[in-house]
Amino acid sequence: DHGAALYAGNILKAIPNQMRLLEKKGHYCSGPHRGYKFSVYEGGLHVPLIAHWPKVIKAGGTNNALVGLCDLMTTFAELSGAELTPQQAPDSISFAPLLKNPKMKGARENLVMQSIGPFVVREGDWKLCLCPGSGSHGRYGNTPGMDDAWRGALKEFGKTPTWKDIAKAPFVQIFNVAADPHEDHNLAAQEPERVTRMVALLRQQITNGRSTPGPKLANGRPRININQRVPEFVRKQL
Repeated sequence: DHGAALYAGNILKAIPNQMRLLEKKGHYCSGPHRGYKFSVYEGGLHVPLIAHWPKVIKAGGTNNALVGLCDLMTTFAELSGAELTPQQAPDSISFAPLLKNPKMKGARENLVMQSIGPFVVREGDWKLCLCPGSGSHGRYGNTPGMDDAWRGALKEFGKTPTWKDIAKAPFVQIFNVAADPHEDHNLAAQEPERVTRMVALLRQQITNGRSTPGPKLANGRPRININQRVPEFVRKQL
């Protein structure tokens, strides 16, 4: 699963108290990452991949290549010798070579993710979150909550935004997760061209119905809206 879940167990008595005590001692269940399950931050989306294959995968190897759960299908197909049609696994990129040689560079250059709604786009070390704040309702330690973050962004913007404005700072966040793994420094205002390019990448993949080369496909869900998690009180101003 994705992210550390603070609601597991006895939510009223056990987990919140235990986790808060541990955090005061410097132990965070998401390690160096910010946020928990349901968050757009790495604590809600970043999951380590551990592979075990005796006599094939050498023990102790590590690789920081970007992979996604969707990559399992083409990886297993390659390892088993199965052939996939261009219509199958349209978002899957095999990481089979990395299993045998962890020093190789991964084939995946970008990855689209979602938490409970807001889209997140990774491109190399850069990560774009199409929302201010955690993208979560603010429960289970995910702060700032969705509504508070949007109110703060509206105040910072200082005027009534348009839908075009919603795809820019301060309504989006972009981080260099290699230099800033805790995602403390939103660089959207300093990187407007990168934000625009990554938003365009997301739109293009939605239009194509896939993120890998091949024929256009219909999406499993019609009329995908990249702004689907904009709160209603913000929509009324647009």
